[in-house]
Amino acid sequence: MKKIIDLIKEKWGEYVIEILVITLGIFGAFILNNWNESRKQNERFKIFTEQLYNTVDKDIEYYNNQELFYSQQYEFIENILNNLKDYSEEELLIYLFSLDSYHKDYKSESELLLNFMDLNEENEKQNKIVREVVSYLLSNEYTDAENVQSKNDYPITDFLINKGYLKQDFGIGMINYFENNPISDFASTIFDSNDLNKIYPLLENQKLKKLLIQKKHIKSFSKAIMSNTVNSCKLIQKLLLDYNPKIKLLHNEIGIIGDAMKGGWFEESVPMNRDDSKIGLWKKKLNLKKGKVKFINRGDWLKNWGGNSFPNGKTMSDGLDIKVEEGYYNITLDLENKIYSFEMLDSIK
Repeated sequence: MKKIIDLIKEKWGEYVIEILVITLGIFGAFILNNWNESRKQNERFKIFTEQLYNTVDKDIEYYNNQELFYSQQYEFIENILNNLKDYSEEELLIYLFSLDSYHKDYKSESELLLNFMDLNEENEKQNKIVREVVSYLLSNEYTDAENVQSKNDYPITDFLINKGYLKQDFGIGMINYFENNPISDFASTIFDSNDLNKIYPLLENQKLKKLLIQKKHIKSFSKAIMSNTVNSCKLIQKLLLDYNPKIKLLHNEIGIIGDAMKGGWFEESVPMNRDDSKIGLWKKKLNLKKGKVKFINRGDWLKNWGGNSFPNGKTMSDGLDIKVEEGYYNITLDLENKIYSFEMLDSIK
């Protein structure tokens, strides 16, 4: 024992250094392991932010569609009340029945995505994102102006039924379908000649006018709610993009298709070129004839975008065909801001 004590006294300095080296090695390995785990967690969270960004983008498309639909309904009521536009008998009936339509309850997939989130609770930036997303989800549990009414309350529809019409339900999808095709093709299967002949005189009915005025205020309020909800979505997207500037929209192949092009509706779409200077930006120079086009993803119809104006407009998921004029265009599709443009060029370059 004495020899061991003497040896320790003699070489204690060497032993201390060895102990320090081992301790520092263990501590360094621990720090390195924590750093690696933190780096991996950050990468996983970045993947989560990109998935979340795309989920919120899907929300924006839904709310955009509803806002455009309410805008169409509002414009129709204004035109009818002020005699600003002539409509065919079929259009009048279809739009009148559509006025009792409103959006269905919508649940964002973001709520489901949160269940798969890998959060570092010590990371304040990550915590802020989660808090904002939870607040976003709660704030979007709104009650629309039209949902305040009983779901059995259809004033315009009831009025038309009382005048001898059969009940019809024309929501946003059906309106887009009619707008994309000649309405007269469907007249014989929806309305008979008696239905069509009596609709114009009904527009002078004072009760109907009062119902339309009431409905106009509801549509205006509904449109404002949708617009505010879209702005809320965009704020969430900005927060995600600030955290992860490399986020991309998950649309790999965007093309243009339509009868304004050589291939028509039944050939493959013409691929557009991705512009990496911005999220979801696609461009293409094309020679078009007078007709209609749409933007399409992956060469199928599961994801497509239309619009109701030319040469510029808002994209509408599964929306109306875009009516274009003949010419050579620089075509831009901005899926981040949900807009498109057709810039006419002088000649093919």
